[in-house]
Order: sequence, then C-alpha cells, then structure tokens
Amino acid sequence: MKFRSVIVIILLSAVLIPGKSLSLEIGSAYNQFNSDVKDIYSGSNISYGIDLAYNISGTIELFIHTDILSAKGELTYTKEDTTLNLTPLELGGRFVFGRKFSPYFGIGVGSYNYKESNPIGNASGSGFGFFGEGGFFINFGKMFFDTKIKYVALKIDNVDLSNIKGLIGIGIRF
Repeated sequence: MKFRSVIVIILLSAVLIPGKSLSLEIGSAYNQFNSDVKDIYSGSNISYGIDLAYNISGTIELFIHTDILSAKGELTYTKEDTTLNLTPLELGGRFVFGRKFSPYFGIGVGSYNYKESNPIGNASGSGFGFFGEGGFFINFGKMFFDTKIKYVALKIDNVDLSNIKGLIGIGIRF
C-alpha cells in the first residue's frame, strides 16, 4: 500500500511540476555488508532493482528505488545454511552534471524490510536508514547506462545491516 502511494505521488508530481524528463532504470548490484553480518553473508550478494526518477530542473533529480537482495550464508556456530532477504523502498535526490557523460551524487532515506530464515528459526523486521551515492550516467539519446557506488547506513533490532554496493544499470528517459 505504501509503495503504491509513493508511486502515485511521484507520477502526479511528474505531471503537475514542470520538469525535464522521467526515467526508468533496471539494474543489478553487488552488496558487501559491514561488521555484524559480514562473516555470515560474505558470499555472492547480488541484488536486482528498479529506479523511477524525475528530473525537475536539469541538474536535480528526485527518485524512488527498490530492489531485492537474497543473500545466502552459513551460521557461525552450527554451520547450517541461512538466507537473508532485504528489500528497501528508498526516496532520494541527486545532483546531475554534464550531458553525454553525467557524473552525479545523491542522498536519501529508505524503509528496509528484512527476513532471515534458517533451521534455528525465522526473524523479520523493518527499519529506516539513510544512504549516499555517487556515480555517472553515459547517455545515448533517450537510453543511458548508469554505474554507481552506494553506502546504506542501516541498523535494525541492534543488528548492523549497513552495506556498500556497486551498481550498474540501463535505462530510458521519457
């Protein structure tokens, strides 16, 4: 319900606020966790996501992002398999410079849901976190390629789920 409301607000903003363009991007990221979960989930932590952005002034974009991360790991003491699913809903803004090659940096806030499953039991919860990102677009007409580094500061139920990720994506501007 929250997700649909945010999408409706962004789409209405795109119609009501005169701006430059709306863009849609799909991508993938490699996620590296910080301290608390790094030892358990140190393997291949690939996420797949989607961004919807609205350029309001040529250099300022507002965006919404979500992705799906399913990390597989091994419990520290019993060595049994465990899985962590982490799904964010992030809102942010970024400053974009240039035309063909467009570096950018951005910040934002997100709501993050997690679920951990293993033979000992299941745990789930949600919390709010902050992120910062920097990267660049390479534009090819209406199409673009995106690559960035993103840091997410996130602590839920006294567990540090902060992570750094390298993302790549491809998108289209309308």
